[in-house]
Amino acid sequence: MVGSAIYSSPVTVLTVWGDDATTTSKDGMLVSESVSFKVWNTNEVSDFTVAKWIEGSSSYQVDGISVASTIETNNVMTELNASESIG
Repeated sequence: MVGSAIYSSPVTVLTVWGDDATTTSKDGMLVSESVSFKVWNTNEVSDFTVAKWIEGSSSYQVDGISVASTIETNNVMTELNASESIG
């Protein structure tokens, strides 16, 4: 996970972190790497895709700004148990 935000309608802002070149482990996105999106709630994780961008794209860019226009929600990916954590 390289970013997170609490969903709020009609606008949600999400900051995606880039990789820190001063560390030996990959801890963020690489330039042009594809960003994927998931929505977590109490019981499930849903995958969604941006069908149309007003600005930018799903490829990570340093200091880039992307604005989604149309979002498609896909089927539930997994059911979560109370003992599971996401990190």
